[in-house]
Amino acid sequence: MPFERFRHLSLLLILPAFAGLQAQNTTQSPYSNFGIGELGGGEFAQFNGLGGISQAVSGAYRYSPLNPASMGGIRYALVEFGFQGTTGRIEAGDKKRDVTTGGFSYLGVAMPTMNRRLIVGQRKDSVGNPIPRLMRLQMATQFGLAPVSAVGFNYSLSDTVNLNHTVFHNGGGGINRAYFGHAIQVAGNLSLGYQASYLFGQLRDFSLFDLRDTGYFVRFEDQRNIDIQGWQHRVGFSWSPMTGKWRHTLGGSLTWHGNTTGSQSRLVRTYSSGFGGFPTYRDTVLFTQSQKGAVNLPDGFAAGYTIERPGVLRLSGEYRQENWEQFSAFYTGNRFANRETVAFGLSLRPDAAPRKMRNRNRAPIEWRFGYRSVQTQNQFIGTGGPLAVRETAYTLGAGIPVSRRYFDNSIIRSQLHLNLEYLERGNMESGLARERYLRLKLGVTLGDVWFDRNKYN
Repeated sequence: MPFERFRHLSLLLILPAFAGLQAQNTTQSPYSNFGIGELGGGEFAQFNGLGGISQAVSGAYRYSPLNPASMGGIRYALVEFGFQGTTGRIEAGDKKRDVTTGGFSYLGVAMPTMNRRLIVGQRKDSVGNPIPRLMRLQMATQFGLAPVSAVGFNYSLSDTVNLNHTVFHNGGGGINRAYFGHAIQVAGNLSLGYQASYLFGQLRDFSLFDLRDTGYFVRFEDQRNIDIQGWQHRVGFSWSPMTGKWRHTLGGSLTWHGNTTGSQSRLVRTYSSGFGGFPTYRDTVLFTQSQKGAVNLPDGFAAGYTIERPGVLRLSGEYRQENWEQFSAFYTGNRFANRETVAFGLSLRPDAAPRKMRNRNRAPIEWRFGYRSVQTQNQFIGTGGPLAVRETAYTLGAGIPVSRRYFDNSIIRSQLHLNLEYLERGNMESGLARERYLRLKLGVTLGDVWFDRNKYN
């Protein structure tokens, strides 16, 4: 299929799929029952294969949605979208449960909007003739949709010692963001960027307290829906100098939130039923609609470093912190810890085909390896004090390039990204649930030239 037809067909498939993002559950973790749910990394599939790096990113074919400055040097218009599927097992005590989830992951578009050389002064050549001093100025714009968190849980807790009862918990939903960003690159290697995101989504929770006595089942239902909306702001920088044959990239970003609010609808009622009978609702304990309140989401920062031998290898490291100790919301009294992430990634033969390679019909596959360690924001009180929930992931990925020539003899490159991630979360020795997942992530990067007029000699 020609590239143009493939591109337009892909967009037709993406948009309706993402329209249903709000309805899909991409997690079945009991830890998503706290705060705003299980947090997603938010990075594209190509960076997930590198352990989830997101800051020290630069190049003509790549940018990160988590550092707006990273797109300052892109050369082509890029469309990114991805999917993921997860299978795994949750263990708590002597109980085990197998889970399978999946769905659409993200959609992002970035494009260069200006590429000029400005006269910033003059200098003299070897014979004293004045020549202009030029500075390259590039600008780029991005927009897209991506999940911030996902909620999906279904579990029960029983107690037959003090009072014979069982509490069932079930929930779903999540928070998404629609973002728009802009970046400017000056002097060929320094980029600055800003990104604004509108946060929106719903957290759904249903709890059932089942109290068993001799004649009746007495139950309490608690149904709660929480709608959240607000703004997220992010500023970033990226600096990519060359020293000999090596490129160094230093990148970082700051994130903060403003004017984030929530609205809660809640129904608590009791009912009972005899043996084999139908439920008889007895009383409505609580009923509220559109109860508004403030939601204080955490600020954070991230920084990373990448060293690269173009076309040979790329090694990246990154640190991220989100200040979840400052999180507060009118619908929860849980206490959280600061979230810290350390990630490392190695890719072999990255960006190996900026031009046609001799004796090769196509560019080689890029291989990616990654590691990530996270101290999550969730903590629980044990006999020895607070217990932090830790998460560890190992990733393996491949970038399969698809290249074609454009009218000016340049190379336009698209890529298919395949990633496999093994993730562990929790520690049964500490009394917490342990989760082990195998995730398959599929991403697509479509490259093209937009807004350029055809040139004829």
